[in-house]
Amino acid sequence: MFLNRLWFGRTLTAVCFSLCFQGAVLTMAKEVADPRGRIDVKNYIIDASLNPATHQLEAKVKIQFTPLESDVSHLEFDFNANLTPARISDEKNRPVRFTQDPEASKLSIDLDTSLTKSQEATLVFEYHGTLNKSDRSPVEDVKLANIDEEGSYLLARSLWVPMNGYNFDRAAVQLNLSVPKGIVVVSQGKLTGVDKGAREDVYHWAADGQQFPLTVAAGKYVQTTVQTESIPVTFYLRESETNLAKDYGEMAGKIIGFYTSRFSLYPFAGLTIAEMDDSTVGGYSAAGLTLLARRTLSTKVNYRLLAHEIAHQWWGLRLSPRSKSDYWLSEGFASYSAALFMESYAGEGAYEDEMKDVSIKALVHESAASISNASRLTEETDEYRSVVQSKGACVLHMLRYVIGDTKFSTALQTFATKFAYQPVTTADFKGLVEQVTAQDLTYFFAEWVLSTGAPDFRLKYTVFRTQKGFRVQGHVEQDMDTLRMPVEVSIETQGKPESKTVELSGTTSDFEIETFGQPVRVDLDPHHRLLRYDSKTHILTAIQRGKELFDQGEYVEAVDAYKKALDLEKHNSLAHFRIGEAFLAQRNYNSAANAFREALNGDLDPKWLEVFSHINLGKVYDALGQRERAVQEYRKAIDTNDNTQGAQEEARKYMAQPYKEAAVESK
Repeated sequence: MFLNRLWFGRTLTAVCFSLCFQGAVLTMAKEVADPRGRIDVKNYIIDASLNPATHQLEAKVKIQFTPLESDVSHLEFDFNANLTPARISDEKNRPVRFTQDPEASKLSIDLDTSLTKSQEATLVFEYHGTLNKSDRSPVEDVKLANIDEEGSYLLARSLWVPMNGYNFDRAAVQLNLSVPKGIVVVSQGKLTGVDKGAREDVYHWAADGQQFPLTVAAGKYVQTTVQTESIPVTFYLRESETNLAKDYGEMAGKIIGFYTSRFSLYPFAGLTIAEMDDSTVGGYSAAGLTLLARRTLSTKVNYRLLAHEIAHQWWGLRLSPRSKSDYWLSEGFASYSAALFMESYAGEGAYEDEMKDVSIKALVHESAASISNASRLTEETDEYRSVVQSKGACVLHMLRYVIGDTKFSTALQTFATKFAYQPVTTADFKGLVEQVTAQDLTYFFAEWVLSTGAPDFRLKYTVFRTQKGFRVQGHVEQDMDTLRMPVEVSIETQGKPESKTVELSGTTSDFEIETFGQPVRVDLDPHHRLLRYDSKTHILTAIQRGKELFDQGEYVEAVDAYKKALDLEKHNSLAHFRIGEAFLAQRNYNSAANAFREALNGDLDPKWLEVFSHINLGKVYDALGQRERAVQEYRKAIDTNDNTQGAQEEARKYMAQPYKEAAVESK
């Protein structure tokens, strides 16, 4: 009878989850019947000029489109609030009425006569504006467009051209961009020509109708092409960075070769990588184009970021999210693809370390929203990245474990090819995976995509001696009644290690494992395949939250977060070190020195804490004018022989020349 009740309870839960999931999908479909809205833009013809000295953009944009329904007279375009329309006209040069809503980054147009379905129509937008600040950006407090003598960038997300739904409507583009002499223009598509003038040059770029418009970078670039085994990679860098092209190009070729083997063919003849300044996001992707902020470029290739950005050529560009509720299909997939490349390039250990780091970032703000409801979070915030990017990657990590490597690889490859150049939803991905695996995965997607929450594991067990060896008998406790997931229980013995997969269902799940050798340790989920809490992750999430606050300049709040980690583990060197950083940034030198000493007296996990604690102690003493003590600390740093993140070079630098008072950069 107990078994029948248990079966009935599980079945009822599964049915409820299935209905909830289907209901959410139906609601989503009603909200966004067609992601393009009321019209389908076919072509952009852009005549524009940049004036870096005054940060000014002037543009005339001709948009050709067809209505997707009848009686269309009211249109809305996404548009940057820092740009001012001077005139909007139709194909006969007749002015049309418009209103601009800067708060919503919208431009509304009312036509005198209604358009019928599929009727070809044209609007011409003439506008100008200053682009050099994050004020009134389409993404709050994030500079997405900048026109400057040090270099310019116009990311598509900045809405510098009127868009029919950012990242929803693909269209062909003809760009004619005028820039001062000496400036080079880079964009997506093909460079079709350059008209040389006495004081200005006009660059002509063209992109086909399979792309999203339009990302541009312009600067005093030197062009370098690296021929890799996969494709040619063309770089546009400042002269001082051209030495980086070879290593970055070879790495980009490896990444594209790997993704081609795992997902589908790379859709372009080559890849363009251009540099942009540090006033914006670390990286940005357009079709066949990757922009990298200057701060991310170093002699040691930042292959994690590079792999993430290149992955967007498949996830986000080749196939695109149908709505904001599906953005994890772009950001989460790109992050997990980067982890897969790390596994191939640097080994399984690097992959596991990466996913541990990603899972901590996911847990910090996991309760802010479910993945399916992340559209209510502000883009480019810690909360948004935690839910959409990090938790999204964790969902794929767990799915791989649930369905197995072979079926997981088949699912990704099929997804990339079947839905090429189409808008996709979570339901599309779920249905495809279920088709590949012949499984009903409603329980999985309902738990991890539609819901918030992560289990907090506790392991209890007893070891019994048997005639043939030993028996470990116990149970896994966790606090999520609806959770259904497999989890590995691993037993380290004096002989051969043993492991068993336990199917979690409900708050308590029993297990029993026979071993020949005497058990010395029992681990739950030793390879961190589940998004979960335990005593260690509680500490690390507190430290990660403190790090986010530190990066925002909220030093007092950061210290409070780090202290929560110390409440759980008082000898945690990482928490003490982070507290020292926050005090050093505030020039509270005595407290900083005490914190770095505590870090050295703690668990020193990870190992690099030792070398950087000595370096930062040296900085404290230099700032206080105690040069002899500072040199002693730099010498101790050198004696560790640890060169993590260039530690040896940094220590020798301050051995030769005292540290100058400044806010410390977090490692």
